[in-house]
Amino acid sequence: MFRRIVLVLLLCVLGTAAAGAQIVTDHQKISASEGGFGTTLDDGDFFSFSVASLGDVDGDGVGDLAVGAPLDNDGGPSRGAVYVLFLNQDGTVKDRQKISDTAGGFTGRLDDGDEFGLSVASLGDVDGDGVGDLAVGAPRDDDGGPNRGAVYVLFLNAVPVVEEAVVVTDTPMLDDEISISATVTDNSGAANVALSFRRAGDRTFFATDMTPQEGSDTYQAVIPAFAVSNRGIEYFITATDDQGLSTRLPESGFISIPIYLPDGITNAEEQHRGTTIEDYRFLSIPLNLEDQSPRDVLEEELGTYDQTQWRFFEWQAEPQAFVEFPNTADMEPGKAFLLILRDDENFISTGAGATVATDKPFSIPLHPRWNVFGNPFNFTIPVDHIRTMNGETPVLRFFGDKDDEDLAPAAWNDPVNDEVEEIEPFEGYAVFNHSSEIDTLFINPDFSSDDPGASTAKRGKATTPSWSIRILARSQQARDIDNRATVVAGASDTWDPMDQPEPPVIGDYVSVYFTHPEWKKNTARYSTDARPEPTDGAVWPFEVTTTTPDKVHLTFEDVADIPPEFEVWLVDDILQIAQDLRETKTYTVVAGGPTDPRPLKLVVGKPGFMGGELQASREIPTRFELSPNFPNPFNPSTTIRYGLPTAAKISLVVYNVLGEKVATLEAGVEREAGYHAVIWDGRSNGGTLVASGVYFVQMRAGAFVQTQKMVLVK
Repeated sequence: MFRRIVLVLLLCVLGTAAAGAQIVTDHQKISASEGGFGTTLDDGDFFSFSVASLGDVDGDGVGDLAVGAPLDNDGGPSRGAVYVLFLNQDGTVKDRQKISDTAGGFTGRLDDGDEFGLSVASLGDVDGDGVGDLAVGAPRDDDGGPNRGAVYVLFLNAVPVVEEAVVVTDTPMLDDEISISATVTDNSGAANVALSFRRAGDRTFFATDMTPQEGSDTYQAVIPAFAVSNRGIEYFITATDDQGLSTRLPESGFISIPIYLPDGITNAEEQHRGTTIEDYRFLSIPLNLEDQSPRDVLEEELGTYDQTQWRFFEWQAEPQAFVEFPNTADMEPGKAFLLILRDDENFISTGAGATVATDKPFSIPLHPRWNVFGNPFNFTIPVDHIRTMNGETPVLRFFGDKDDEDLAPAAWNDPVNDEVEEIEPFEGYAVFNHSSEIDTLFINPDFSSDDPGASTAKRGKATTPSWSIRILARSQQARDIDNRATVVAGASDTWDPMDQPEPPVIGDYVSVYFTHPEWKKNTARYSTDARPEPTDGAVWPFEVTTTTPDKVHLTFEDVADIPPEFEVWLVDDILQIAQDLRETKTYTVVAGGPTDPRPLKLVVGKPGFMGGELQASREIPTRFELSPNFPNPFNPSTTIRYGLPTAAKISLVVYNVLGEKVATLEAGVEREAGYHAVIWDGRSNGGTLVASGVYFVQMRAGAFVQTQKMVLVK
């Protein structure tokens, strides 16, 4: 009795341990919508009523399956079917062959209601052809009488195997024929072997039969010279046997053949020339070059490196700055560089190299914050073929020509109205990584289908705004045109992907950006600040900075599109000035440099909201006053602010130390009560820049006279 109790307890312990063991480590469901099977099943087919292992039918080293669907009615009600599933290593379906009254070489043998496939069993290799065979039950077969039933022994063929494909031609070159050889085996003999090929970047493949070589399993075909371009070549091979079974090499996608170009590629576009900010252009090389240094690539065309003739820069993600040659990296595919040159009519010729392989997406590391990259392929890539590691399609920025003649010939694009929709060879683009970790940008060159593998996730941009205010800034030749305070359904008052960071500054620049250090993101400067629809009002703080020694002209567009119940004001807290942008859409400021930006505010709201926001700037001075100019010292522009307790005619005149009149800024102009500002740009009445020194500005308003000292330092 004691032994029996101990044995029972021991069995209980073993049973508990077994029940807690992890038997299943992974799984793969195969159905009409999962596992690669596809949507070929109908309701009520009873797919998987029976299942049998077939061993390795297709010779790929992975076991295959026979699956019964006894109520399949494609040939008639409940005639049934069996599917032979060729599996991948992960358990998904690589290919399938249906065996039924209408498919798989078994046609015309079943009647309605036979329920062929109610049972299946693997028989091993019955006929000695090296391929396992199959027994399939049809229990309601009534050929000898009602429901007498039958079993069918099915002798299966092997799927053809393409063992290898070889590019016979040594170093495929532009406009050469390319010979391809493949080894194909099959137990019943291959009926057809076809080579499908296309130029990289094309959507359609051409097909040609491969010719069997006498006495061997080798087949050959030639890719004609017309398809061998400076983009590269893509191909795959399909083998089909006399039973209609086929296989493909590779199983999906294609094989890429890089093409060697001894003379390289010459950019079809003449390189832009000039000496101002608008003349900078990004440049990338869509080849794997033999000689990748900028000196090897560019000096033959542009001459020895000379900063007075041409300059060459690389954007470095760390420390987020441009560095100049010779401290730049080599001109590898996927990298973009900034070039400015003085000389006339130059085309960039790359030198010898090979096209970039196109059989998988090209990957580019994305460091935190701004990154600059180029198209590695010698053909246009749509943006929906570009994604990040999490599958999102990023917002790309482009610095180049603009169609609007009122804007600068070159500036960063406006991502709302001037979206980058494709990337071109030889061009460069900027993309921002909001993460603190290194991400990856994938550029997919495969045009085989409409599904490029990029996510349909919402892009991080302000799409379909309810309304927005666009701020254009101009200072001498510098422009900044991509700034928007916008209202979008679904936006947040804090950071969201529709808030676009201010792109890198280039050369002598002017920059307008919305400031949000409180968001604690990778940047505090944004060119697009998206907000939800305001209930009463909203405030967009922004700053203006420039390296050009001149005033900045601001223009506010699209104000008329804002709902009429909202007032729209620009507020200058430094000067205590508020300007109604519905009446006057321009404003001029003297902006500081990178370390001394000029703060301003856009305020949009209903009257009750605006009262509190504009209280300080709407105050009326209690007396006439002329404030010290700002900044002081200055070069060459400064702002002169004055206040009027009542409406008055104003005169503002600049004198030198000799008491000579230099410039008249206001000449008996009627002004309303309040604060006003005038900018002196350091020029005389004749329009010439005055010399460094001490100057005096004198204000007259009726009997009131006041003078302030100003210092111009160049």
